[in-house]
Amino acid sequence: MNKSMLAMISVLVLTFGVSSVGLTQTWYVDGDISSSGDGVSWGQAFQSIQEAVDAADVNHEIWVKQGTYWLSSQINVNKTVSIFGGFDGTETLRDQRDWKTNVTTVDGQDGRRCFYVTADATMNGLTVTHGREEDASGGGIYILGCSPTITNCVITQNTSLISGGGIYCEGSPPATISNCMIIRNTTSYGGGILNISSSPTITNCTISNNTANPGRGIYNHDSSPTITNCILWGGTNQIDNYGSSSPTVTYSDIYIFVEEIIYPGEGNMNHDPLYVDSPNHDFHLQDVSPCREAGDNSAAVLLATDFEGDPRLYDADDNGTATVDMGADEWLPPPDIDVSPLSHDFGDIAVGSASGPVDIIISNNGETDLTVSDISLSDDTNYGLAGDTTATIAPESSHTVTVTFSPVSPWPLDATLTIISDDPDSPSVLVLLLGEGVPVPEPDISVSPIRHLFGEVLLGVSSTAIVTIENVGDADLTVSGIELWEFSDPDYVITSEHVLPTVLPPVASVDVEITFTPLTAGELIGTLDITSDDPDEPLVQVQLSGTGKPPVCQCDFLPDDPAPIEIPRGDPLGFRASVTNNTARGGQVSFATRVTNPDATMTGWIIRPRKVDLGPRQTKSKHVSHTIPPTATLGNYVYHGYVGTHGLGIIDECQFEFKVIEEAP
Repeated sequence: MNKSMLAMISVLVLTFGVSSVGLTQTWYVDGDISSSGDGVSWGQAFQSIQEAVDAADVNHEIWVKQGTYWLSSQINVNKTVSIFGGFDGTETLRDQRDWKTNVTTVDGQDGRRCFYVTADATMNGLTVTHGREEDASGGGIYILGCSPTITNCVITQNTSLISGGGIYCEGSPPATISNCMIIRNTTSYGGGILNISSSPTITNCTISNNTANPGRGIYNHDSSPTITNCILWGGTNQIDNYGSSSPTVTYSDIYIFVEEIIYPGEGNMNHDPLYVDSPNHDFHLQDVSPCREAGDNSAAVLLATDFEGDPRLYDADDNGTATVDMGADEWLPPPDIDVSPLSHDFGDIAVGSASGPVDIIISNNGETDLTVSDISLSDDTNYGLAGDTTATIAPESSHTVTVTFSPVSPWPLDATLTIISDDPDSPSVLVLLLGEGVPVPEPDISVSPIRHLFGEVLLGVSSTAIVTIENVGDADLTVSGIELWEFSDPDYVITSEHVLPTVLPPVASVDVEITFTPLTAGELIGTLDITSDDPDEPLVQVQLSGTGKPPVCQCDFLPDDPAPIEIPRGDPLGFRASVTNNTARGGQVSFATRVTNPDATMTGWIIRPRKVDLGPRQTKSKHVSHTIPPTATLGNYVYHGYVGTHGLGIIDECQFEFKVIEEAP
């Protein structure tokens, strides 16, 4: 690096004060974290404020997350650092904090002072409470020989034995105290503030309901503070002075027992400030408060917002000039919420489906910002909410969220949408949501019969049955398969024709014809498989059963002559043949006869096959007579009778024997 560049850098350092010491850095504090990190991020925050002060350097900032920090020892602020409260632990910019919502409390647990300040530090957005100093002064904050800036703080319920229940200021340069609520503190001298050889600037502070005598509000000992736009109320002796003290008090409301007496100073008054609810410690101003627009816009310290971040300088009396209020609170007209619609009926929505989105419009008809802190559904199972559930709505503006109805159950499902805001008249607005879940239209298959018994069927004889497929649902049914189970006996056949897939509208039906033709004797089973898009029954099975039964043939060949039968040549051979069907079904059989000769050869058909129709369990008989040929071979014969069916052949046989002898002499 050349000398000229070094010289240039040296000039820049001298001119702009560039230095490694004092560069702005942020340290993070989160009392809820399990253990302290290095403090350089929210994820690695310190657990305590003191850790951050110890780690910080000059001009560093300390960001403190909301919550209560219970002290076991006082916090020593001995560096020019800035301590800010009001964070929720996600912010990346200081302006994103909200100390009204994210209350950050430092609690001395009535056992120790909260802050001991010996450097020109900044304290902003903190609640300092339950500090106690039993042996000395300054229960809440003790300031010694420095000029801190205390802004937007609530200093309450602190106690000290001697002086300065809320704040104790000693030495110079003086402190600057603005936009602070200093309330309900207790000591002997200076319940709210004690100044000894210190003259702080106190602007727009509410100093009320403190306890001390002298100096219930402020006690000055050789001190001349500048007090502007303040309210000191709640008992006598609000300001007491000792020694060389000569405070400058202007545009402030200070209680003096005799109403006609006003504390000396321009713009001062002695009127009840008309807090919203002083007995319950609400020190906001009512809309009829005399402190409204009674302050001085030229105060040495006049901030843009009040102690809660609300804007200052609102023209409350509509006279064309906005004037600051006295005290920490700036009265503003309340926001006015309007929600439309206040009810909506989604009607009938099929279960599993979703309605279209419905806009819920939240409008602010007031003159100040409306803060919506929460929007929630009483039923987030069947209803959905989209959009930001928190919002700040400017006057004459609106914020929209959308609600949808997606029922998961088939019955009326009512709910409410609750909108929480800071509208004092309507802090909670309910939107009634109506809707009914209805079943999804579905096909519903019905098959009849689900089981069919063909009973006994003669072998080779066919029997039919009808199976009806009906759609009893309220959506089209698609039948994709009608077939016999692959392991069904082959005696079952689908004899109706079907084009698949077949679509059946609601209440429509189709018939399936099943034919049973038993080819073997005994029980025969089958299964008809019907597949469809019925969500509950995609497969329906029809059980089929039947019994193949052969006809029983009893050839009761009753010869005309008793046995042993001997028939001379040329004589007739007479007998009666009977065929019986022993099944419960009718059918047709064939009957025929043949003869076995003495040499064991078989003749041709004596009686050629004749068809015989038999009813259930019916017997048919016929007398038959044959003449023995004169040339017949002598010897023993066997006469055979056969019963059969087409395709199955002989299914039964009966016979008798006879002998052919010589003709009688």
